[in-house]
Amino acid sequence: MSIIDKQTLADVTIREACPDDAAALLGFFLRMEEKFDLLYEPGERARDSAPVRHQLGEFSERTNCLFIVALKASEIVGFLSIEGGRQRRRERAGYLIMSVREDCHGQGIGRALLQSASEWAVRTGMIRVELVVLDSNPRARHLYEKMGFIAEGHLRDYLVIRDQPSDAVLMAKYFRSAAAQTTDSSHGN
Repeated sequence: MSIIDKQTLADVTIREACPDDAAALLGFFLRMEEKFDLLYEPGERARDSAPVRHQLGEFSERTNCLFIVALKASEIVGFLSIEGGRQRRRERAGYLIMSVREDCHGQGIGRALLQSASEWAVRTGMIRVELVVLDSNPRARHLYEKMGFIAEGHLRDYLVIRDQPSDAVLMAKYFRSAAAQTTDSSHGN
């Protein structure tokens, strides 16, 4: 059984990533790192798809992890991953990473990825999903806020980009009330 329902948005399909997507995802990551200020600097990531394939395989085996891709004409134009905690006390909290190709901004792909992730979080009993967004990316922060994420803290000097400290914001979305409502309704309450 699929952990997300395959969704189509105009000419974009959102589906679970699988190990066979590793090479295409690696290419996507490398292109994005050349264009944007992300965690990895351009040229820092190994050009080997084996670690990506391993991560995809591991995520598919863990019930508190999600890795989905957005495809346009069979090409990856975005992705979203949530890695749930490995310890029992953190297993219903996850860390989200998302990226959409620049020429696809404003087409609803990020919103669709976040909506799919939110539906998955409710179904799987996640309580909290958190992310970090750089201050230099107000467009992404605005999207996260529209999708229900709230700012929890300011992270001073979070990354060093081109030898300059860069600040970020920790954001989170809570699903506990949604999960509780689902549990309550399944018990006739």
